Order: sequence, then C-alpha cells, then structure tokens
Amino acid sequence: MHGFTRLVVEGDCISLINKLKAKEQPRSAVGFFIYDIIQVSVSFEFISWVFVRKGGNSVAHVVAHFQPINLHERMWEEGIPISIMDLATKDMCNFVDTSLI
Repeated sequence: MHGFTRLVVEGDCISLINKLKAKEQPRSAVGFFIYDIIQVSVSFEFISWVFVRKGGNSVAHVVAHFQPINLHERMWEEGIPISIMDLATKDMCNFVDTSLI
C-alpha cells in the first residue's frame, strides 16, 4: 500500500459509502467487489469512508477519466499537475460555500 497506513476514501454514491461503512456485502454481483474492498481495507491502520456531493469531487471525476485508461496504479509522488490543483481549489470552495449555508 505504498507505506500508507491511514486512508480517507471519498465517494459520491451514498449507498456504496454506507455499505462500506457498515461492512455490508449485498447479495448481488456488486457484493463481490464490496467484499474485496472490505478485505483490503482491513490492512490499513485507519480508513474512513466519506460521502461527498457531486459538486465537491471534480478532482476524482477528472482523475478517473484520464487517458489512456489502463489497469495500473496512477500515483504522483512529487508535485501534482496544475490542472488537478485548480480543480482541488474549486472543490474546496464548493465545500466551504455549502458548509456555511
């Protein structure tokens, strides 16, 4: 896990986040994937599943659609692309705006 022991996972699918929090494996094809995620998650010292509204996850959306799509890991160890930093700033502004309401 690249030496990471503490992890915060954000997602915009509330039903999935709730299932992961409850460690609930549905009796469906998706249940196998959830089971695998839960099995991997126990290797972390700490893991938190957080629901984020769609307006606050543009970074995740862009990273998920980077081209070319491949099955390998993608990790920046030094420096984050400016386009990602700009989106992260936008996401934080959206978070602050909605948190103050």
